[in-house]
Amino acid sequence: KVFIESDVLLALFSNFTDLYDEGVLVLSGTGSAVLGIKNTKTRLIGGWGHLLTECGSSYSVVRDFICKLIRQYESEGIISDLGKRFMEHLNYTHINDFKKLVYKNTKNDIAKYARFFTEIAESEHNEEAINILKIAGRELASDVINAFKALNLSSNAVLGFRGGFINNAKIVQTELIDVLHKHDINSEVIVGESDPIFGAYYMVKRMGLLC
Repeated sequence: KVFIESDVLLALFSNFTDLYDEGVLVLSGTGSAVLGIKNTKTRLIGGWGHLLTECGSSYSVVRDFICKLIRQYESEGIISDLGKRFMEHLNYTHINDFKKLVYKNTKNDIAKYARFFTEIAESEHNEEAINILKIAGRELASDVINAFKALNLSSNAVLGFRGGFINNAKIVQTELIDVLHKHDINSEVIVGESDPIFGAYYMVKRMGLLC
């Protein structure tokens, strides 16, 4: 039999294998999605794509920062210090230049600039950059909470992370966990296999299709 499944589902099973019946997987790289599981039932929160509600991804961090800069410039006529540094990083001389970044590049190309914020936040402890990452963590935490509610998960539910952004931007991950703790969600963090092929294996194993 042949199945076509989403990357987030394979990521979930590669993290939780066949050991956990309740949990939530946070996938956050270029894009983002949160997937919860309870026994045989799953619930996807987010995953609508960058043209709709995407949050907590490397792409949305860059997109939201640019939108904030534009609104501040239009309402107050100013650009924040971090905004000016970001423009220098891009060799831009005017805020209108952001149109070139957004409309002439792919989602992946834009998402790569999230590294600018993580590096400044971690190396310089820049408050504006740190806040940007914390907002991403809180957005993802909100999706995790919604997954807990939708599936009525118990205290046995585990938590997994997959994707370059959530795993490399520790500020995002830490803020997410702190928010969950404030909502009495104290899930054990599970680190699974890195190769998605393991997810495919454990998925069909749970389906009883392995000989």
